Amino acid sequence: MIESRMVYIHENRVRAGVVEKSEACRCSSAKNDAGLVGLIAVDCW
Repeated sequence: MIESRMVYIHENRVRAGVVEKSEACRCSSAKNDAGLVGLIAVDCW
């Protein structure tokens, strides 16, 4: 359930047209979820 809510939060910026991919947002944990280096280190579960 938590994972589906995280996807929803990450996809909000995409649906709004702010970014093309959720990983493109600097201040999102979506980068960490995609295996990229984000702005802040996040422990993935």
